[in-house]
Amino acid sequence: MTECTTKRTIYHGHLVVASTFILLFVTIGSFNSAGLYLGPMTDSFPDSSEAILALTCTLQFVAGLISSLVGGILQDYLERRNVGIPWLFFGSGVFLLLGSLGGSVSPGPATALVCSFVGGIGIGGGLVAAGICVLWFERTRGTMLLLGNAGAGFGNIFFSAATTRYLEWYRRDFGKDAWRPMMRAVGILRFGLCSVASVAMRLPRLGEVEEYETMEAMDSRKGVSVSGPQQTHYGTVQYPIVQDNDSFAPSPIRSRGRRRSSALALETIRRNVGNSLRSSLLAGNLTSSTVKLTALDTFQAIGGAPSLRLKN
Repeated sequence: MTECTTKRTIYHGHLVVASTFILLFVTIGSFNSAGLYLGPMTDSFPDSSEAILALTCTLQFVAGLISSLVGGILQDYLERRNVGIPWLFFGSGVFLLLGSLGGSVSPGPATALVCSFVGGIGIGGGLVAAGICVLWFERTRGTMLLLGNAGAGFGNIFFSAATTRYLEWYRRDFGKDAWRPMMRAVGILRFGLCSVASVAMRLPRLGEVEEYETMEAMDSRKGVSVSGPQQTHYGTVQYPIVQDNDSFAPSPIRSRGRRRSSALALETIRRNVGNSLRSSLLAGNLTSSTVKLTALDTFQAIGGAPSLRLKN
């Protein structure tokens, strides 16, 4: 018996997790540090109460919730029109930039409130990203979602520390208006990171998740024999062929309504393994006179990966 070996390209779902991390780092992290601007803004607008200026944070939060709902609708619309959803997250960066630049030149609290609402629209991009992230995984969905959401926690630490430090630094040159250049710098940073993260964001194609999950399930099984290499979407793959006397306990893969995609992925695997067997027979690697490839009915969940056995 030899171990099953695979050679693949990077699964795009992992890039989506990284992009989700960055988007939540930017949107949620910068939002939670917005309260640090209230003290300096009160000094710049002495005629306004802190209660009025505190509405800037509330408006950002409300705008973020509304934009996340609209973003979910736009996500489906753009997909039907064959327009890439990276534009959705790039637009989030644009709104974050406009809100920060507009707020930094606000002559009064009314303008600051409007700019806060505009900037809050961009926050919805981070919430939509988390919803896309979970579509790329089945068995490890919870783990990948936690990794993506960790960006919000790191963003809270980074933006809070950076805002506190640089507000003190800018106060040397700008006095009570130190929050203005700080807000511009944060806006440029948010736009840049959102632009970079938006590149990898997309929805999974038909059967893409099921194919990856099936490959992962096959890699996790030890002590199986392998056939010749085959070329698939993920590169050169050695497919395991299990003898009759071996125990085989397939790991369940939950399809969650993807029956058609699971059938497509299963048919692809069956065809590739069949081609591998034919190649081995022509090369003289198999001495059996009759080879029959069957798929056992050992589904533990809808769309589960069946056991593949070689019968002489």
